[in-house]
Amino acid sequence: MANEMATSGREALLIKVCLFMVCVFFLKNLFRYLSMYFMAPVRTGIVRDIRGKTFSKLMDLPLSYYTDERKGDLIARMTSDAQEIEWSMIQMLESFFEHHL
Repeated sequence: MANEMATSGREALLIKVCLFMVCVFFLKNLFRYLSMYFMAPVRTGIVRDIRGKTFSKLMDLPLSYYTDERKGDLIARMTSDAQEIEWSMIQMLESFFEHHL
């Protein structure tokens, strides 16, 4: 660094550091975008499977179950649980790829 500063000057070194920071920032955001792009099908697939299995389970329950339970409560629990599972799975996958690659 000292040799480079002596030969090219402080301004040139400052420009190089700034360009390096811009490149690093660009690459970070590019890879973040690509990870979101490739994770979208995984996320939608997980949610689709969870909702499909939940719907099948709700259709298999006896009619007496629905007379005893409030319908809004069932729907709210079903959607919030699916959302929570989706977030947990995505965080687990991101953590796995972050630490193992």
